[in-house]
Amino acid sequence: MEKSEDPRDAREQFWVTHYSYLLENGYRLRFRYQPDWIPSWLGAGPECLMDTFEDWHSTYITKVLDAIRTDDGFAVALKRVSLAGPELSMLRFLSWHTDTQSPLNHTAPLLHVLPVPDDPEVVIAVMPKLRDFETPDFHCRREVLECLRQIIEGIGFMHGLNICHGDACTLNFMMDATHVCPQGFHFACPASIDGTGNNQVSTPRCQCQVKYYIVDFETSQRFIGARNDALRGIRGTHCQIRTASELCKENIDAETPYNPFRLDVYNIGATFESICDDYFEQLDDLRPFLGRLMEKEPSARPMLENAMTELLEFIASRSEDWLEAPIKFIYMSPYTGQRYY
Repeated sequence: MEKSEDPRDAREQFWVTHYSYLLENGYRLRFRYQPDWIPSWLGAGPECLMDTFEDWHSTYITKVLDAIRTDDGFAVALKRVSLAGPELSMLRFLSWHTDTQSPLNHTAPLLHVLPVPDDPEVVIAVMPKLRDFETPDFHCRREVLECLRQIIEGIGFMHGLNICHGDACTLNFMMDATHVCPQGFHFACPASIDGTGNNQVSTPRCQCQVKYYIVDFETSQRFIGARNDALRGIRGTHCQIRTASELCKENIDAETPYNPFRLDVYNIGATFESICDDYFEQLDDLRPFLGRLMEKEPSARPMLENAMTELLEFIASRSEDWLEAPIKFIYMSPYTGQRYY
């Protein structure tokens, strides 16, 4: 196939270039990333549906790609990590240091680090293949609350080590879907087992064991001293949730420093507030608790160990019927505001 005809974009070419190197080191990428790849849909006819061809699916997060570990068939995720930032050192510490060997640790474990032969400023971090924590949809309130409990536990564990995450949000919360999706899932098409159609088969989370994980430590930092006294400069802050008072225009313009631990607390609340919106009124009993995490005044937000106590008390106060009642994701049109079940 001529390079000019290659449907893989420039962002995918890193993986194509390093396909053989990764294979030599025990990691096999998908068929699409083989250097001599020929798209399987060529000659299939005009009536064919492109998304039913496994190799049609590219990855939407270009720094991360799935692979199979050739020694044992284990599914992994490979991430390009810059050595200029804190992520690799943070991953190593949170995965391998004796202080972090705890069931409270929800860091996605670092399995292996590979140098990149043609770029000394970048490495490839190998971690287990994980899934977006919001899909498949939550089945009942107990599932939402258990997810929230584990996220508070994981970020709280980091805080106990004086480490802030810095960008605690939907895209950085994942789950081990081994039992939820027992037949697996396609990395670039999660609604599919194998990338050939919407054929995913899932088990409700309340019927199996699920562990949630935290990823992406590009904005993480370890502080010395009391968490309440920690301050971070606002310039260059990369945070996907921008609604906290610390990040308002006035504070940005004045370059007012902020406490990153309190911002983590806010961002957890905002993430689950969005989930409440997705399930329209079915999770409203949780909103007062989330509102305390999202207090406008950062110092009024609870530390996560206190938030955990309050959450557990809330769960204990609910009946089994309330916890296990089915809930349903409700789509809201961004154009009309109408909701669809």
